[in-house]
Amino acid sequence: MSGYPSIGSILGNALAQEAQPDGPLLRAARGELFALRQLVQQHIQAAIQSTSHATRLGELGQALSFCRLSVAFGEKQDQHRLVGLYGEIAGVCRAAGDQGAADTFEAQGLLFAEDLARLGDEVMEDGIASAADAISPGALVIASKIRGGEA
Repeated sequence: MSGYPSIGSILGNALAQEAQPDGPLLRAARGELFALRQLVQQHIQAAIQSTSHATRLGELGQALSFCRLSVAFGEKQDQHRLVGLYGEIAGVCRAAGDQGAADTFEAQGLLFAEDLARLGDEVMEDGIASAADAISPGALVIASKIRGGEA
């Protein structure tokens, strides 16, 4: 065995969690923000503990999904966490040698941060200004295409 959990154990754990009437997955499905945040944090922690790029990416992808749902509640902490998750995923992709995916996630995070800054979020405004030199050229091209501009 490679030391990684089997798909059976992952699914078994997910089903066991789902069967709990007070489990975070069911509470999140009912629209509970705290439960969504719990799931985001659980997946971030699992990503931190992982030594595999693939597992880390999978866990961060799950965190991203739950975080996107939490953003619908309109609270800044969730919006900021989403921008951070895009950056984390971009970093994992870059470390795994997938520059294209890294640029895509970085561009998505940049665009969301720009939207927040346009709406008056000073933290995002300052963050974009301080990170401007570190944004990859590929991410800028992708962001421009997503915005509908010329690359």
